[in-house]
Amino acid sequence: MWTPDEEEKLSKLVKAGHGFNDISRILGKSRGAVGNKAYRDNLPVTRVQAGRQDLPPSRLKAKHEWPVEKETELKRLISLGRTNREICKLMNITFSALTNKISRMDEQIKKDREENGGTISLPTRDWRPT
Repeated sequence: MWTPDEEEKLSKLVKAGHGFNDISRILGKSRGAVGNKAYRDNLPVTRVQAGRQDLPPSRLKAKHEWPVEKETELKRLISLGRTNREICKLMNITFSALTNKISRMDEQIKKDREENGGTISLPTRDWRPT
């Protein structure tokens, strides 16, 4: 059951840009209760808003950003002809993380080719999972 005071607080928190997790913590209600109430009251709470405003810039990095050293090691292992599964074991990463990174690297290679007249940053290789 929602009191009129809680409904008002919910509306204000949504307008301030807070997400489900923040609002549920502030109001002492479950995330599901907050989500259901917001839906019933047609309040525009989005997943993107969830707690992002108060995070320091270092926490706002995309999840897929790899440190330069890790990317360099990946390129080295690729140039040695290691299979994707071997690379996963050696680098202690999931197969999904590897194939996603390789896909992003392929996009960068295409961009490099266009910008640098055909030069590429990685050895040519079929990137499909092996």
